Amino acid sequence: MVVGAGFAGLAAALDLHDHGLSVVVLEARDRVGGRVLSVELENGELAELGAEWIMPEDEVVQATIDRLGLTACDAGVDYLRREPRGRAAVPMAEFDIFLEAADAHLASSNASGSAMGSMLDAGPGDDRARVVAKARLQGTFASDLDHVAWRAGWHAGRLAAEPAVYRRMARGNQSIADAAARLLPDVRLGRRATSVIERRGRVEIGAGDDRIDADAVVVASDSCGNSLPANDVTT
Repeated sequence: MVVGAGFAGLAAALDLHDHGLSVVVLEARDRVGGRVLSVELENGELAELGAEWIMPEDEVVQATIDRLGLTACDAGVDYLRREPRGRAAVPMAEFDIFLEAADAHLASSNASGSAMGSMLDAGPGDDRARVVAKARLQGTFASDLDHVAWRAGWHAGRLAAEPAVYRRMARGNQSIADAAARLLPDVRLGRRATSVIERRGRVEIGAGDDRIDADAVVVASDSCGNSLPANDVTT
């Protein structure tokens, strides 16, 4: 049994299925994909409401795309080195100068527990570039920068990088999850797991009023984990 049909759950289920095991996937939502969700706009264009970019180093994702017979295309935009646009924009050369100063500020700082927002405010550099950097990073983390750790966050959302080619799926990133689910014999949507209990070497999964018996369970869903009482989970 695999609980959760996001990318992690689908990858686990495919691996088990490839090894000849019988696998059932439970998913609380009415779709697969988890935090990946692609929608079609009224003009026919696709928009990603979840994970958007396929990074150059995402070799496992690319191997999965190839296995599923799908097509990834160039995004046409550099994820890390997007040129600032709009009324508040600064030239890329000025932006690079600010980013280099921020790098030096991080290297010389001992405030490892500080928030990214306050550290960017305290660092040197042009204020116009500072506004652009903060807006760009806030979008990356989808969070107020006062809630993002400075040292870890700066490297995770790093903007000062060499140009690279980033990709996305021609039919939306959710097409990866949809294609993976089609290879699995038993994916049950709208079935939220509410308990996982070990009984005599086997596992019982509660899903609403149902109790499902299995040899083992892979829990690959944070929404399930957040809803399970601690004493109902046995590992």
